[in-house]
Amino acid sequence: MCGIVGYMGHRDAKSVILKGLKRLEYRGYDSAGIAIYDGSNIKITKTKGKVSDLEQKITSYEEELRKIEEQQKEYQANMREAGEIRQELVRVNENLESILKRKLFSNGYIFYGPEGIGKKQTAIKFIEEIFNQYSSNSNIQEKIKDNNHPDFLLIEPTYLLKGNLINRSLTGPSKNNKETIRIEQIRNLKTFLAQKSIESEKKIVLIVDAHLLNEAASNCLLKTLEEPTNGLFILLTSRLNLLLDTIISRCQLIRFKSFSFKELE
Repeated sequence: MCGIVGYMGHRDAKSVILKGLKRLEYRGYDSAGIAIYDGSNIKITKTKGKVSDLEQKITSYEEELRKIEEQQKEYQANMREAGEIRQELVRVNENLESILKRKLFSNGYIFYGPEGIGKKQTAIKFIEEIFNQYSSNSNIQEKIKDNNHPDFLLIEPTYLLKGNLINRSLTGPSKNNKETIRIEQIRNLKTFLAQKSIESEKKIVLIVDAHLLNEAASNCLLKTLEEPTNGLFILLTSRLNLLLDTIISRCQLIRFKSFSFKELE
């Protein structure tokens, strides 16, 4: 013995059929199922128990489908974004390659754009290529990575711990301590620049998260930029608006573009 409910029309077929099946439950059926034609496929769902069990199974199935669709959309958006970022890095690298070929270096560069788009990696590669123009040393990349190149200085945000300055790279970002770039670090920079170059004609300074320069450090850096040296500065920032306008005016801007959702679409 069975009960059958059918519907054809413009209303939500699932709701109509489930409502009809519930009206037949008094007959004591021990299972239920539903088949819906969506114009191209027939979707069948069935289960043992009451119609409410069937309804719950359908709801769970639909939620799972929604999650899968959302994951697919997110994946496609991420792939589009990755492609756009690669194109942007190609544009930036072409610009830097032109600078390398002409050997007309500015005193300072500011690489600015959103976090996680490759500013630091691109800066390191740029620095390697500059050093390669003056040296055939095969381990330049390793020396820069280890911050052990005699003509390279890395400055990054620090925080105070028991009276000592701790570099962010040693422990990662600190939640409990304010990270900043301090005037002592910029003074050390001036000492570094005063020394004679060893393996290159230029001494290069890379400042990570330059927007974290405190006021005293910013003013000290500005004076350093104004002084003629054989130094080359590269500042990385995701917040260009926090840098002094006078520092920005003394550097060549290299933009790493961000992409809106509409652009990715």
